[in-house]
Amino acid sequence: MIYTQGQVIRASLTDLPLIYHYGIISINEEGNTMVMHNTYEDSVLIESIEDFLVGRDIVEVKDSNLSDLSYEELSERFSNCYGEFDTINYNCEHFIDCMRGKELHSEQLYRITAITTISLVLYYLYTRD
Repeated sequence: MIYTQGQVIRASLTDLPLIYHYGIISINEEGNTMVMHNTYEDSVLIESIEDFLVGRDIVEVKDSNLSDLSYEELSERFSNCYGEFDTINYNCEHFIDCMRGKELHSEQLYRITAITTISLVLYYLYTRD
């Protein structure tokens, strides 16, 4: 597959295929395809596409408003979006939104919260006397 600067990559976790991980494609000065992303193991980092895909399968790669930026401009945004990983407040989806200059949100977090809340309510209704 041919990647271009600023694309958003969405990959499913091999062990948890309903959980997605997101990153931004960057092409460094040497022409290597890299991915900027935020993980619970390392927080915000840049690594090769090959390393990014260990334990993950590509679901989607799409263009974004970052596609017109140079490597230097993308790197500057990366520096401005550097932060420690936090599942609730700064996960991989939040990082992508930060890079794109958008309000931070996480669709996966919203879904998990909704499913958990509904499950707890149903459990309560089922087990009450």
